[in-house]
Amino acid sequence: MKRFLAALATCCLVACSNAPQPPVAKSSGPAPVPGNQAAPEEPNWIKRSGPPKAGNRPAAPRVKQARKPRAAAKPTAPVGPELIQNGGFEAWKDGRPEGWNVAHQVGTAWQKLTLEQATDATGGVSALKLPAATEGVIVCGQPLKVNKLNLGQPYTFSAKVKCTSPKALQVLLRFKMGEQNMVKRLIPKGTGQWETLISSVNLHRFASVDSVRVSIIRPKGSAGEVLLDDVSLLLGNESQAKPAEPAAVPAAVPAPPVAPELAPAATPVPPAPAPELTAPAPPAVPTTPQQ
Repeated sequence: MKRFLAALATCCLVACSNAPQPPVAKSSGPAPVPGNQAAPEEPNWIKRSGPPKAGNRPAAPRVKQARKPRAAAKPTAPVGPELIQNGGFEAWKDGRPEGWNVAHQVGTAWQKLTLEQATDATGGVSALKLPAATEGVIVCGQPLKVNKLNLGQPYTFSAKVKCTSPKALQVLLRFKMGEQNMVKRLIPKGTGQWETLISSVNLHRFASVDSVRVSIIRPKGSAGEVLLDDVSLLLGNESQAKPAEPAAVPAAVPAPPVAPELAPAATPVPPAPAPELTAPAPPAVPTTPQQ
């Protein structure tokens, strides 16, 4: 009986081995683990990051460097020629500095004013001395000739002042840009000692070259004497210039009036004499004929 069962088992094994088997799909990768689903394949454009290869150091992260600030443009030294004539007040004629128009406004009328030539000067032998403006404004002005090709470039505007009050004096550079009045002011601190007022100003390229003018204003009611010397306007930006404003700005308040060119008053012409009046002749008496 045992031999029969062993022979029967052998026959069953032979029959099973000779039976056709289903085709098995070839796989290049490892067989999936039972109970887990295979992960979907990733596109070629996805770069998978893995651990660094043996012997290679990981790349250091790139640090974005801050941009270096641009170096500030070096200021150009002022160059000549001097645009203000007799800015040192060395030349005088008839009680006024040559090249300057000096006038005193009393009410609505302008009058000629004789000034004093001061010997307390910072350069040269003389300076401008302005008296107290008790009755009205004192104006000392001069029109300037500016080359049109130099418009749009920086200029250095400076003056030396000696006074005891910051309200005693204003030195103005004025020009027009269209219908707009542009003003650059130099205002002293009023220390009672000589002080240098210096600033840079940019004459706009659309400025009118015929409207550029420097004016020295002594406001009404300002007391004490004022000395002024070395008024200058040069092309270029002085390195020591500390601009109070980036450029000339429109006047916030009405600018002081410009003193007109004063001319001697014309001598009035006397009226023509009235014609002489003559009495009319008496009428002729008719004659009576003789009888």
